Amino acid sequence: MNNLFTRFDEFSEKHSLFNGIQNAVACVSGGVDSMVMLSLLLVLRERRDVNLVAAHFNHKLRGVLADEDEQLVVDYCKKNNVKLYRKRLDVRKYAKSNNVSLEMAGRELRYNFYQEVAIQLNNSVIATGHTLDDHAETVLLRIFKGTGLQGLEGIPIKRSNIIRPILFARKRDLYSYAHEHNIPFSEDHTNHEQSCQRNVIRNCIIPRIVGNINPGLIESVANMSQILSEANDFLAETVKKTLDEVILEETSHQIVLEISCLKNYFIAVEKEVLRQCLFRLKKDFKPIGFRIMNNLVSLIHSNETGKLRRLSGELIANIDRGRLILSLKKSNDWDEITVEPGKTYKTKSFIFSSEAMPVSEYSKQPNRSNVEFIDLDKIDGEVKLRKWRLGDRIRPLGLEHSKKVSDLFVDLKIPRIRKDRIPLLVCNEKIIWVCGLKLSDSFKITSETTTILKLRYEEV
Repeated sequence: MNNLFTRFDEFSEKHSLFNGIQNAVACVSGGVDSMVMLSLLLVLRERRDVNLVAAHFNHKLRGVLADEDEQLVVDYCKKNNVKLYRKRLDVRKYAKSNNVSLEMAGRELRYNFYQEVAIQLNNSVIATGHTLDDHAETVLLRIFKGTGLQGLEGIPIKRSNIIRPILFARKRDLYSYAHEHNIPFSEDHTNHEQSCQRNVIRNCIIPRIVGNINPGLIESVANMSQILSEANDFLAETVKKTLDEVILEETSHQIVLEISCLKNYFIAVEKEVLRQCLFRLKKDFKPIGFRIMNNLVSLIHSNETGKLRRLSGELIANIDRGRLILSLKKSNDWDEITVEPGKTYKTKSFIFSSEAMPVSEYSKQPNRSNVEFIDLDKIDGEVKLRKWRLGDRIRPLGLEHSKKVSDLFVDLKIPRIRKDRIPLLVCNEKIIWVCGLKLSDSFKITSETTTILKLRYEEV
């Protein structure tokens, strides 16, 4: 196993893991994977101009055994002149208060700590001790639980500032290397507890497949992942070009796509376009399941105006006149606002302001779609912003008869999902302005106007 470092060095060079890097943060638990990785990085430190530090996170789950692991790391780092960052947090308490599994809680806290260390160092990477065995376990677990093409890529070699420099190695190789080079390590007994799904894959399923079906299972899964990764790269590049063609409008809370254009592509491209759009709207969006995605595709192909699907608590899909509207429904932070001239009102959906001025200034004002002017003298009560209601009517500027606001929305092709975000400016329940859309004829400026009120409205 003396060639392990050679393979490590070649792997790192092939994937440019340390090119131009000044600092490497080795995440060391005390187990064989991370301890061997640290020892390989020590050799690399001597050959390349890379500063090496280590980071150890104590989950406080295994009592004295966890403390012994920490001390093992402390002693090894001290012996090899490696600066060590340490942190202890109660993972069980965090999991309970945040309603997540112990595994998820540990991962979140652990990686937050690693990033805290990395941010202190210029031009740094975070190195974790994931192996080829970990990669296979991850892929198989995702197959059993259900995943898309991207999920079958498994553990990435590099993502952002996180690298996996021993992802090429089998765990058995690391044990041999550790024994041969007298590298201390600890064994975590929880790796054999069947209450953890990954342990079931590791200790029960993989050995049965290796023993009865495919002795080279781990390598076969790695090869499959590489093929699927290459296919996913092609799909991602295709989708990147497709997005420019199918997106008609994009804001922070809404993306509008042209259905006729989207339907020209293969179903795999359609689905990936939808996934990418949803992630654009909500970065931490949990991917929608197979059934919901198929329902969304069916919705697109039905192209029936008014059809609406809730994709999650916040994300909604709506069909409107040949367009698919994906919307992020923001929490309601306003219901009714009393308006005073000279003040600005900001909500998650809009910004509104008003300003009184002499009529002599009116002719100097540039024409803008989001700005209107009314006769201030016609205001005879409290002015408010409120949501529209069924039965609301307005007499639009230039018309002799009134019109339902709901019909106005239809005429102007305002999507269902957008209606609740558009406020009405009212005085004594008389509608002055359907903000950004139509002004009331009853409040228009005339030759007798002496003072005007300038209204400004912007959707966020």
